[in-house]
Amino acid sequence: MAADQIETLKGLLERVKAAEKADRQLDRDICKALLPAEKERGYYNWLGMRPKGENLPASAYWVNNSYVVTASVDAALALMERVLPGWDAHIYRDDDDGGRFAAEMVWPPGTDIGEAGDYEMDGRHAATRALAIVEGILASKLVLLEAQNAPKAAPLPETGSENTGGRNGPQA
Repeated sequence: MAADQIETLKGLLERVKAAEKADRQLDRDICKALLPAEKERGYYNWLGMRPKGENLPASAYWVNNSYVVTASVDAALALMERVLPGWDAHIYRDDDDGGRFAAEMVWPPGTDIGEAGDYEMDGRHAATRALAIVEGILASKLVLLEAQNAPKAAPLPETGSENTGGRNGPQA
């Protein structure tokens, strides 16, 4: 299951990186991948919205059974709060990259990111702020999944007080 989820997120990440504007199908695919419980109910109700079929407030960012995360900074940040609780994103325009947007992801203390470097979780070179945030969310979720699924190192054997000498053997 985790391998399938990793491949799904990698595919979504590539689609977000290639996007130049909001994409409704991409919004739906992102919500389905990151919010599986809501997918099973048939609607995405994580911004405190009413269930499907009831009147929704104008600020719901709700269109066709998903949120407009690739079009709205508010919706993208709400998604981040939902799937990466306690995380933050620093968003800026990179003038050295033709004015494209980047989102530096900031994780809470104690988060196990495995062997990943900071840069692997950032949204980079996106056409819009929302796309930069979504790229950072997907990249961060990938890093977390890969860290959770990485083989764990075997514990070192207890040696007591004897001198095994490490790589060179016992020392006299």
